Amino acid sequence: MSTVTGWFMNNLRYNAYFGLFIQNRNYAARKGTRQKARKNKIKTVIEKVQFIPHAERINKTKIIKFKIDPFKEIDDSGRPKVVDDVWYVKCHQEPVLSLQAAVEAHCETHHPTLYNDLNAFINARIELNLQREKKTRTMGMVTNLVHLPHIFELNENRRILAFCKNKDDQKIATEAGATFVGGMELIKKIQEGKFLYKDYDYIVSHVDILPDLLLIRGLLKRKLPNTKQGSLGDNMDTLVKRFKEGIEYTLEPDETFKKYGVIDVAFGKLNMDVKKLKENFSILINNIYSMKPRISEPFILRVQITSFPSPERFKIDFNQFLSEKVKEIEEGKEEEEEDDRTAVIALQ
Repeated sequence: MSTVTGWFMNNLRYNAYFGLFIQNRNYAARKGTRQKARKNKIKTVIEKVQFIPHAERINKTKIIKFKIDPFKEIDDSGRPKVVDDVWYVKCHQEPVLSLQAAVEAHCETHHPTLYNDLNAFINARIELNLQREKKTRTMGMVTNLVHLPHIFELNENRRILAFCKNKDDQKIATEAGATFVGGMELIKKIQEGKFLYKDYDYIVSHVDILPDLLLIRGLLKRKLPNTKQGSLGDNMDTLVKRFKEGIEYTLEPDETFKKYGVIDVAFGKLNMDVKKLKENFSILINNIYSMKPRISEPFILRVQITSFPSPERFKIDFNQFLSEKVKEIEEGKEEEEEDDRTAVIALQ
């Protein structure tokens, strides 16, 4: 065999072996990657669905309701006044009635021939401007309790817990309507976890037991009696009756328009005397007006009288029910604001 032939045969063998080796390695690498891919592959199961009519196949789009600014609805000064007995509500000013006329109108709708419920609650729907001193701040949710002069059935069973040391005060609290009354022994039971104080709606206390009551202030938290809420004092009869017979109302701000809020609260029943309803409403509106922040804009925007299940709302003039003290305080605030403005101008 010649030298050239030997060289050719050696190269041929080398290339053949090298090619087989490369093919084996490539095949092994592909085999491993394929096994991993099979493991990671997610199997999609196709479920057979019955025939669906074409009308049902259409996707139901969500209906988006756009809210109208309530301030624009309340301010109807640009609309013409009502002249006839029949008018289009959206195109005319809302008639302003007296409280007596509004109550009489609801009595007609609740006549036995219609809703047949002369014992229905009569509510005040009070719309408020929640703007505070700073334009970026507004009032939040507020819950308050007001004791009206003329009591009516609330269809509520309120549980009241009373704390007092003296046995005479404990007896007075029980006669006033307290659900449970106790002293130091009750405080010890609460500390040991043997008394469920959370089952009670309101907690009142006499002033003499307040130092001992501070031992469980971490447990009572917001229910701890204090003078601001009117749950702390020296007259147990007044304290218990205030929370037993009082009317609770809640100021609920609007989710979209933060400056706008509503209070819907009952202040009597249709079968009550109109004079009693007026006195209850006067106390209620003055209590709400006392929350007004120091702003020049009006706080109470509109008051409507309602009575479920009737959908009717009758607007009334509430300014005549505001007490002179509230008006004097309001005038004093306006004078202070004017003095502040003049002082700023003088400094400039």
